[in-house]
Order: sequence, then C-alpha cells, then structure tokens
Amino acid sequence: MQHGAHAPGGAAPSRKPLELLESALPVWRAALRPGGAIGIAWNNLVARREQLAKLLRENALEVRDSAAYRGFEHRVDSSIQRDLIVARAP
Repeated sequence: MQHGAHAPGGAAPSRKPLELLESALPVWRAALRPGGAIGIAWNNLVARREQLAKLLRENALEVRDSAAYRGFEHRVDSSIQRDLIVARAP
C-alpha cells in the first residue's frame, strides 16, 4: 500500500516523507505539552534516521537516542525496513 498527503492549497499528493514531516511537525509540536512525546514509524529505505532526527530537533524536540529507542528496526518486506523514532517536548 502506498500513502500520500495533499499539501495546503490542493497541491498534488506527496510521497516524500521528509517534505510531509516538514509541513506537519510545526503543527504537531504546537499541540504537544511540555514532556509530551511523538513517535514516528517510517520506512528507513526512503529516509535516514539522521534526517528525521534533524527535522525533529529543528522543531524544538529532544530526540531519544539511547539503545532502548534504537531497538525497533525490522524488515517488513523487500522494500520496507521499518523503524521508530521518538522525541519529546522539553
């Protein structure tokens, strides 16, 4: 299954996860209370963990990066390597 989202103003659907997150993160961040957290599961064959972490930090979120938070990666099929990243509002 493939997913996409429409950009504001009725633009064509985007299947680029980093572009979608750039638009969504400021809104999600504004909704988080101090100490609140966000978890994002994604296919790391289309975006690297470091890229997601950078976007989260740019939106004033603290990325959880200990071993406990890095143990979720798993193969779904030949084209999907699922992972999870967690960040919290200070």
